[in-house]
Amino acid sequence: MHCGNCGKEIGTNTECSFCGYDPIKDGNGVAVSDGTKVSVPPVDIVLKKKKNGMAIAGFVLGFFAWNPITFILSFIFSTVGFFRAKRYRSGRALAIVGWCFCAIAVIIIAILIKQMTEMA
Repeated sequence: MHCGNCGKEIGTNTECSFCGYDPIKDGNGVAVSDGTKVSVPPVDIVLKKKKNGMAIAGFVLGFFAWNPITFILSFIFSTVGFFRAKRYRSGRALAIVGWCFCAIAVIIIAILIKQMTEMA
């Protein structure tokens, strides 16, 4: 293998011991191997951030969790949103808060039922 900068023989090393050129660090990823060029194309990583709709729906329905239908929907949507959070890279906190709203609603309803039975 030859150095891409000075052209001297460098053997199997990627860094030239004569001029110190390293094609990976100094250049654009091009190294010369016996007269042929080997190139590594640059990689552009684009993160697509999607909205976790299930976590958002579980969070919003959590405000109305005192209603049995919205409680069940909030719990289900928050659970699905929690497990989809890793794929979407968002929504884990909203799903947890949706679960907390459900738990608070259950506690408040249990306290109200207990007070109503004591009055009777």
